Amino acid sequence: MADVLIHRCTLRVVRRGGWSWGPDPKRLLQDVVRSFPELLARKLETLFPDEEDREFAAPIRLRIPIRMSDLLPDPTVAGSADFPAASRTIASVEEKLDGALRRFFGVETGSVAGSTSRGRFASADADADEKNAWEECRGIGAVARALMRWHRSGVLENRLAALGDHELESWHRAVWLQVEEWNEPAPEAVSSIEEQGLALATSHEKSFGRDVREDRLRLRLLVAAALAEHIQIPLASPRLLAALNRILPVEDPATAGPVITTGNAPVAAETKSAETWNSGPKRESAPFWEVQVDCALPFLLLGPLSKLGYFEGLAAVLEAADLSDKACLFAAALAYKVLEPPERGWRRSPSSVQTASAFAGMQEAVPNDALVEFSRQIARHTEMLDWTLTESVVRGHTPGSPILLRRADTENSTGFLLIDTSGCFPIAWNQRAEPLLPVLGRLGNSIVLVSREAAGPRVLQELDRAGVSFVSDVLPTRSEAWRRIQQGPVQLGWTNHAAPESVAVLEAARILDAAVEEATQLWETLAGRPGVIRASLPQLDCSLMLAASVAAGMIAWQLWRGRGRTTPSMVVERFCDLDGRVRFSPNSVNVRLPLGRRHQELLNGGFLNPASGVPWFGDRQVELGGG
Repeated sequence: MADVLIHRCTLRVVRRGGWSWGPDPKRLLQDVVRSFPELLARKLETLFPDEEDREFAAPIRLRIPIRMSDLLPDPTVAGSADFPAASRTIASVEEKLDGALRRFFGVETGSVAGSTSRGRFASADADADEKNAWEECRGIGAVARALMRWHRSGVLENRLAALGDHELESWHRAVWLQVEEWNEPAPEAVSSIEEQGLALATSHEKSFGRDVREDRLRLRLLVAAALAEHIQIPLASPRLLAALNRILPVEDPATAGPVITTGNAPVAAETKSAETWNSGPKRESAPFWEVQVDCALPFLLLGPLSKLGYFEGLAAVLEAADLSDKACLFAAALAYKVLEPPERGWRRSPSSVQTASAFAGMQEAVPNDALVEFSRQIARHTEMLDWTLTESVVRGHTPGSPILLRRADTENSTGFLLIDTSGCFPIAWNQRAEPLLPVLGRLGNSIVLVSREAAGPRVLQELDRAGVSFVSDVLPTRSEAWRRIQQGPVQLGWTNHAAPESVAVLEAARILDAAVEEATQLWETLAGRPGVIRASLPQLDCSLMLAASVAAGMIAWQLWRGRGRTTPSMVVERFCDLDGRVRFSPNSVNVRLPLGRRHQELLNGGFLNPASGVPWFGDRQVELGGG
């Protein structure tokens, strides 16, 4: 049995979602506090082999969403002498704690044929009860469905905080846009719902206040999801909306139309695509058809992205932006991100056009003019998509593993990119370095490697003021008091760390060159593959880069991490010529890959599992196989 020593442990039980503390709040908390240390010790003792010594210096934070029923004793065993009260109270939390620990430390629960690991990138909706909840709410809109799922997963508050102020109006309006369609008359008395809603609003005021309209909208969405879950009514129910309008009134958001910002000039939002697709009704694909594609790599990205809950967020983003009917354009742009680069920067090969169109579910070619217009329309809506990926990479980050900050410039845009050096996973992109500091704060004490082209005096000073330890090979200026990193006669760079001779700093400095080289290869590989040619705004292309890189990185990590360092570029290089036969039917999209070593690797890694919920395929399930 392993010996586990915990220097400090803080347990917080936070009431959310509207449930009360039960008939005996004091007893409930005492049972949890008394039982949890023993439960935690038992789980940690069996987590790692006895012969391995490990030390985790960074704080370890676990967040376990539970229901009130998980904490209350089971009435069927209440009073049993064989079931102490504390054990009854905490028993149902044991499985969720075990899953949270294994996801954090990247420990697999066991090998299951045809399934991916629940380690570094464990699915956020792996619990059976959450899957059942997902099925129960499929009849509502994509925005409402996403809000309810995020509420059940315990991430709704963070997602709403990440939602831009300019997007809140469209998300809020999308939830109750069709409220009159519900066959449920609004009752005259909603006092009971108001009381519960008011209590919820008061408990969350520290996160979202009521004075600023944007925060009030966030609070309304948070309270609405919690109330809908608690009293088991649809999120778009007239009763729920009437209660919200009384306790958290706002002006009618429909009076102000959405605005898309291009540069410094506001442009009224449009819902039409390019004229090439507006000249007449778009041709629908035949119920049954098939096509041979020279590169099936875009279809391989569906499984990893579905596992991260990416498509659920994408469906909500498209619905809020009134672009749901343009999901096929997003698909084509995503496919182009991993297909061969266009000749001379603009001319795509017939093979790439055919593959991208098939990936979008279209028999006809998707015109670039439509893609350009779509990229402009969705530019202000990509933050939530990027945040979904950022959360996933941060959650799977190995504590203490260095992070790389490098420039991410193209001919039409400039920016900075954060990359997890373990697997070369992109974490976040922004046009400025300063907005990336909160993300770095969530990564604990990880040292930031700053590439030479990104190591400007202003960037290093911002990192230093934020308390972020960094390593760079750029000489300090006269106003900078950086310390030299020296290992024997070899100079490894410069740092602001108080102990430049520490093991963490030396190890980070030693991998600086390799990390920069891997990141450069990744950026050159994907930046040279524009999702949209001649796009006027960079947001969509950078968002596609994050999605394609994280998905490809998951494949590389799962298949080849036992052989050495992995990068997403390896997947693009090794699977760029993996062809396939795609067959479309009303209920499925069947992708057949040639048998061989690559097919066997994908099968063993669990990347040929069916994928569902892909917005541009509707209710059709994507099935991948060999033959």
